[in-house]
Amino acid sequence: MEKNKLIKSLIFLFVAITAGVVFNLLPQLADMNSTMRFAVIIGIPILGLSMFFLFIYFIVDAFSESVKSGLFLVACIVIGYIVASASDYFDIHVPFYFWIIAVVACAVIFFIFSLGRTLTASAKYITIQRILYCDCDPAVFIEKMLNFKDTKTYRLVATGEPYHWTDTMFACHLSRGYAMDKNHEKAEEHGLQFLVLCEELKHPSEQLIMRFSAYTLLTSIYSEKGNINTATEYYEKFKEGYPSLFADVKSTLISKSYFENFPRNEEYLRAAFFAVEKNYKEALLIYEKIWEAISNNKNVSPLEKVSVQHDMATIYNEFGETENAEECLSYVAKHGNTTYMAREARKKLEVAQ
Repeated sequence: MEKNKLIKSLIFLFVAITAGVVFNLLPQLADMNSTMRFAVIIGIPILGLSMFFLFIYFIVDAFSESVKSGLFLVACIVIGYIVASASDYFDIHVPFYFWIIAVVACAVIFFIFSLGRTLTASAKYITIQRILYCDCDPAVFIEKMLNFKDTKTYRLVATGEPYHWTDTMFACHLSRGYAMDKNHEKAEEHGLQFLVLCEELKHPSEQLIMRFSAYTLLTSIYSEKGNINTATEYYEKFKEGYPSLFADVKSTLISKSYFENFPRNEEYLRAAFFAVEKNYKEALLIYEKIWEAISNNKNVSPLEKVSVQHDMATIYNEFGETENAEECLSYVAKHGNTTYMAREARKKLEVAQ
């Protein structure tokens, strides 16, 4: 990272020195031919914009994309005005509309460039998430997520308060990745970080939704870890606030997209705790109801379906329903890829054969 900053600083320094040379040529403009004068006048805004661009994108990392865009457009207008004024002063007859067109062109190019970078970054982020939720490959997902966070592209997917939303969701997804790889310590670490970052989100509705997502995640992690007391604490927090959740959440786009899964999340938690209490009959009824709802639903991720089949296999084994258990395990082994659930399912099927 330090090497990259040094290279970027040197690039910025080179452009600044070049710009300084061009500006020093201004007093000599009167002695130049019209072609040279026009080249220098055009070179000033290009170098000025280059310096500004490099400064904002390479040196200053604290600004959000909207602030950068606004500052860039202001710089375009100011430099365009300077060009027009200089043209009049040196009697270079550049039409007034020329710099207006140049400013608009710069703004459009910047907008397309900025939008393209953001969309590309978002697409890359979504592609990495698909490795876990669609391909069910937590090890590769974790590796790519950690590498992705070390890139500048990672910051381009931030929304709302600078970086908070991205960092919050990063912790959430990474915690799920470690959980699916059965790395309980790392899953717990990032799950708790997810809960802390929820409180730094800008909108109260986002805080509330993400807080309940964290409760769900941590309940699952501590249950898998065998820490039932801590799992129960988070489950009780979820149950306590769940009845009022629908009324408290405002109608934001982000809230709606995450809110749809909460009724199912609540059912997952109830089923899990029925299983912990060895009330397998009630747990199985809930899981069968969930499976009926999601089995043919293309909007439900393969990872979620694998998780349900894994839990159903465990309960069927408790009932001694070997045939049903093996059917569920076969599904997990086939679709679970490298998750710990698929690894365990394959071992159990080998033993059964």
